Amino acid sequence: MNYLFADVDECSDIEVHGCAFRCHNMPGTYVCTCPYGYELSHDGRHCVDVDECTTPANNCRFACKNLIGSFICICPEGQLLYCVLCIYYTVNVIIIIIIVIVTVL
Repeated sequence: MNYLFADVDECSDIEVHGCAFRCHNMPGTYVCTCPYGYELSHDGRHCVDVDECTTPANNCRFACKNLIGSFICICPEGQLLYCVLCIYYTVNVIIIIIIVIVTVL
C-alpha cells in the first residue's frame, strides 16, 4: 500500500517554528537561518553576532574591530584606511583619493 503525505509548511506559522530571523521549509522539517554576520545560537532559533575578527574573514593588516553583523579594519595612528590598505595620509594623498572616487562615480 502506498501512502502519499503532503509536506506541512512549518514556516507558515511563527508559533510553530519560532525563528527569530528567517525560516526555510524543508520536506518534513524546517531550519532557521540568520543574516550575514550572525549565526544560530544553541537554541537553533535566535541569531547571535559572529566576531569576524576571530575568523578567516578578518583580512586586516593591523587591527580589527568587531561590529554588530560586520567588522572594520583599524589603521595605526597617522594612517588612513583606503579599500583594504592603510596608507599614510597627507593633503596630496587625500586629494588623489577624492579624484579617484569622483572619477569612478
